[in-house]
Amino acid sequence: MSLAGQAVGYGYCWRLLVTADKTPVYAAKGEGGQHLILILSKQVVVVILQEWSL
Repeated sequence: MSLAGQAVGYGYCWRLLVTADKTPVYAAKGEGGQHLILILSKQVVVVILQEWSL
């Protein structure tokens, strides 16, 4: 499964993506590199917290 899916919608600060195998993926992007990714059909939640100070 590739998360480089095609964006099919946006609302309430969430993006709805669809992977190559048609799996829906919900994603939110915050400030400073924060990401939240939900793949409900696979019961997966990914949280990424990072901050770049260059």
